[in-house]
Amino acid sequence: MSIRDRSTTTNLTQLSPTVFHILLSLADGERHGYALKREIALRTGGKLKRYYRITAHGRKAAQAEAARMRNLVELAVARFGLPKHA
Repeated sequence: MSIRDRSTTTNLTQLSPTVFHILLSLADGERHGYALKREIALRTGGKLKRYYRITAHGRKAAQAEAARMRNLVELAVARFGLPKHA
C-alpha cells in the first residue's frame, strides 16, 4: 500500500456495521434496497435489520430545501408567470 493510499484510508470515518454490510453487498454489483435488506439479513442470521426514519437533522435539511425551492419557484413565477393551463 502506497503512502498516498494509507493517508486516504486514515481520513475515512469509521463505518457503522450497517453501512459496512451494505458496502459488502454492493461489492458484487448493483442491488436495490430489498435485495440489500434480504442479503444482510441472511448474512447476519437476522441479527441486523434496517429500518429508515427521519432524523431531526434530516427534517431540518428537508425544510431548508423546501424553503429554497419555494423561493426559486417564486422567482420563476415573477420572471415567467404561470401557464394558463397549469
